[in-house]
Amino acid sequence: MYKVKEINHEGILFENGAKIYDYHEQDWCESVYASWQEGLEDTYFKEQVHYEIEIELVEDYGIRINGYGIPCYNRQNGYYSSELKIIFEKENGEQIIYDASNYVIDDIQLHFHADVWLNELKEILQPTAFSCEVSNSKMELLIKIDDDIVFSRTYNEKEE
Repeated sequence: MYKVKEINHEGILFENGAKIYDYHEQDWCESVYASWQEGLEDTYFKEQVHYEIEIELVEDYGIRINGYGIPCYNRQNGYYSSELKIIFEKENGEQIIYDASNYVIDDIQLHFHADVWLNELKEILQPTAFSCEVSNSKMELLIKIDDDIVFSRTYNEKEE
């Protein structure tokens, strides 16, 4: 029996210790993830007692858990991996892994210019540190040389 304890950006935690979460091995500035809260925030999923968990892969959307949709996104320039695993870890530690890589919603345009500019700056400046933070609708780039910030910019989803 599965009763939801918490739903957050990392996944779903059940009162019995079972959990469902996503995994993507990060390459650089891509953002590949399941949007747990977006999919379940306005539903009765959290209030229901689930006697079993059924996870279904849904083309061009992501996944469905017991009939409730969870959108999965691949936001990047198209260069990096879009591999996404959905992991159902049962209360006894047994894991069932679903490959959702071919079921994500692709948003390849979002970060194209930022990635091109970042690569150009890397070649020209040969910086000592990079950071790249990606959220649902923007990407923030920061480049440092010897602890001095030489480039900082936020790219929004609408930016061309």
